[in-house]
Amino acid sequence: MGTYAFEPNALVKIDGTELRLDRKVSDTLWQLERTANKETFKYENAELLAKYDDGSLVFVKTGDGNLCGSSKVELSPEDHDLAKLRLAYVTATLDIPNSRTTLELAIASVWAQIKMPKSAPGYTTVYLWKKRYLEASCDYRTLVDRNARKGNRTPRYSQAVIQICDQAIESKYLRRERNTIEKTVEDAHIRVDRANKLLLPSLQLKLPSRRLLQRLVNKISAFDKHAARYGYQAARKAFRSVKGHVVTDRPLERAEIDHTQLDIVVVDEQTAQVLGRPYVTVCIDDYSRCILGIYIGFNSPSYLNVQLCLSDCFRPKGWLRKEYPEINSEWPAAGIMDNLVVDGGLEFHGTSLEKMCLSRGINIVTSPRLTPTYKGKIERVLGTLNRAISEGVPGTTFRSIAEKGDYNSQKQACLTLSALKKNVMQWIADVYHQRIHRSLDTTPSKMWLSKICPEDIRYPAESSRFDAVMGSATQKTLTHRGIQYEGLSYNSHELSDLRRQLGTNLKLDIRVNQMDIGSIYVIVPDRREPLEVPSLEPTYAQGLSLHAHQVFRKLQRDNAEMDQGAEGRRQVVQDMNRRIAEAKTDKRRKLGKRYAHFIEGIEETRPRIAQRESKLVAMTRNENTASAPSVADSYPIASGSNRLGGPGCEDFSDDLPEFEVTDKDEYENESSDHNCR
Repeated sequence: MGTYAFEPNALVKIDGTELRLDRKVSDTLWQLERTANKETFKYENAELLAKYDDGSLVFVKTGDGNLCGSSKVELSPEDHDLAKLRLAYVTATLDIPNSRTTLELAIASVWAQIKMPKSAPGYTTVYLWKKRYLEASCDYRTLVDRNARKGNRTPRYSQAVIQICDQAIESKYLRRERNTIEKTVEDAHIRVDRANKLLLPSLQLKLPSRRLLQRLVNKISAFDKHAARYGYQAARKAFRSVKGHVVTDRPLERAEIDHTQLDIVVVDEQTAQVLGRPYVTVCIDDYSRCILGIYIGFNSPSYLNVQLCLSDCFRPKGWLRKEYPEINSEWPAAGIMDNLVVDGGLEFHGTSLEKMCLSRGINIVTSPRLTPTYKGKIERVLGTLNRAISEGVPGTTFRSIAEKGDYNSQKQACLTLSALKKNVMQWIADVYHQRIHRSLDTTPSKMWLSKICPEDIRYPAESSRFDAVMGSATQKTLTHRGIQYEGLSYNSHELSDLRRQLGTNLKLDIRVNQMDIGSIYVIVPDRREPLEVPSLEPTYAQGLSLHAHQVFRKLQRDNAEMDQGAEGRRQVVQDMNRRIAEAKTDKRRKLGKRYAHFIEGIEETRPRIAQRESKLVAMTRNENTASAPSVADSYPIASGSNRLGGPGCEDFSDDLPEFEVTDKDEYENESSDHNCR
């Protein structure tokens, strides 16, 4: 470390330029000379001191900087005592000539006082200590022994052997297979033996030792070794360094969204059959750490998950304590965010999400590829949520196969999806939002309430049609048959008038709520509100999810002899009702995720079905559909009167399809038998 002074010939660096203090022009003015080209500069003494204070001026170290040991900062107690002893001899000789006589007299005087070491050091030794001390700007650490420079420093192996060892390390040790150092030594020996066969006996190469290979490996940086053996991304994660994070100034300025699969298996509420591990989609506010919205279900990560999660974000949570009376705390966080941070998932980069966000003033921010730390807050809260909900609960799948051992998660599972949702909601409202966050020094709920003004929270304008407006976007052509979507026809008097006004074969943007395809929403030019257009088969499509409809269509297409129209769909439903009843009574059959995905669409749409019941009854009366055979008579999900538990209707969960129990051939045989009867 040493000390320095503003004196002639002192070397300094000002803003990276090396200069030498040449001379003092006056009492306060220095002339400096650039060491590279002898260009001169003039600085006031006060100006030099100011640059030194703010760090733009540094003194250039002179002398040997490696004389104080490997650390160059701190000495061991033994080296400290030794350096102080030698410093006593050096101090006594600083102001005297370097002649032998004067040095020996000073050394003898000091040794007579301290009697250390056992014998007085020679004058040449003290002269070398003095020289090193002055060259290091009076740094006493330079007086310790330079043991690191002792010993034979000539290489024992030729450069050819070193190159062969480097090749062995590259081909064996620095591989994703992670070979040991022993295998690397064996490979190096094989390469040396191969090279020796081409050399004269007098030029034979020496076999490298394990110590040589280990020393060469140790010279490679730890990051490069980890990247070569475990992958670059693993190395970035292992050697990551937090240098800061995105700073926000208020709630709803920035939100992060992501999915994960919960480490717990849930069962069916009616039959206790295993359904699988549900997914959870969470959106968190960056500033307050409050969770804005959440979705739990069996849909694999898709735009539908994002839509349902954002729907929960944008709506106030006043319904929460009514639906879950066990929850004691309010969930205050809700509203439209300014920036939404997403990752590279395809569900975040579709046209539907882009249009929805742009129409509400939300800026989509995509995190860099393979950089989860860019949205680390949502990554952390997903892990915290997963552990809090699944650890120690019957049916947990643990976080790794090794940790799971021989535990049978499916056999021990007993938690239903509704109970899981209740646990999650209660944990968020009563635990997570009320627990002091270490980064905030307060709870997320208090942070939100103290920093947000009610007038600053933005809500969607179309609250009554929010699910539909946020639906998946696509473009369809309006013809005389209306709009065709997934084999269903949608038409209304408003569409007919629009076609007369704007022309035939008109292309229009539509929005589809995938949880209820009973109607679609058409974006009409020069009209602020979207136009709701009902299906021409309301008794079938009302309250039906898109996934369930696609299942029906697939079964219908697989049976070539079946009518491909509305009658065929009714027959599919009847056959599925019979097959469901058989599957529900067979406890050995596993229902699985496809079953859970199917019933989830029905459960999500039940509240909306109740709101639209009166409209459906009026619609069916106007269209005089009472005389026509209806699928409502045979399948509860399509029935307008029985859907909500009317007379003669069983719960829908007792009439759900089993997608894994019957293959195509068996289905065709059963269908043909049904037709014969």
